Amino acid sequence: MQSIDLLLSPQEKRDLVKSSVAQAAKSFSRRSALDLTKAKSLLHRKQAGITKSIATNPDLASTLSPQLSIVENQLASLQQYHVETVALRAGIRWREQGEISAGYLKRTVAQRQTRQTMKQLVHPVISAICSTSDELLDAAVGFYSNLYSPEPIDSEAVEDLLSSLPETLRLSDSDQRFLLNGITYDSLIQGVSRCPRRSSPGLDGLPYEILQLIFAHPACRDLLLQVYNDALLKGIFPSSWFELAPDLID
Repeated sequence: MQSIDLLLSPQEKRDLVKSSVAQAAKSFSRRSALDLTKAKSLLHRKQAGITKSIATNPDLASTLSPQLSIVENQLASLQQYHVETVALRAGIRWREQGEISAGYLKRTVAQRQTRQTMKQLVHPVISAICSTSDELLDAAVGFYSNLYSPEPIDSEAVEDLLSSLPETLRLSDSDQRFLLNGITYDSLIQGVSRCPRRSSPGLDGLPYEILQLIFAHPACRDLLLQVYNDALLKGIFPSSWFELAPDLID
């Protein structure tokens, strides 16, 4: 946090923190993957050596079989860890028993990324094909702005409806003030604590587990509070919140 440019807005600082953490997490993941690959190769060599020794000298079976069992269990654990990691990347919530094909899971990762990448849209106003990021964003904003724009209402009918509500259905003054209060740090922590413990990385490259660590870090407290309260009270949002990331239904 100390190395961040003080001239940046809170929203820019927040995006910079997330991108830096994502880069660090990816670097750690690549190093871990390399270590696991080396461990897997070593275990395969041990397995082959023990199996060959037993085949060459069956009298050693009683001595070497327990060692072979340990090596095979370690290999199975590494394979299961690899499968679970790829499954998270693929966004799979449910799998059949025994469905542990790494190739299948990698294909699912690619399919998930394809669904989240919308290459073209028809602009709702000018009916032109949009393909650049700016054009896609403008088309999406135009479509959803029109979709969720309120229609004119009868103000007198609204007043009549509200005035007829009994007191038991009305918020007290304290409840009204509570709803208009800014977001507190405790409420942020409570909200992020409800995130799933195991999740697929989002478009920012971060799973919820790492997001929770960012929220809990003391150095991020004031920054996060300002970002979320600016969004709530001033309508100022980080640029990353405007990224177009639809997940198309098959």
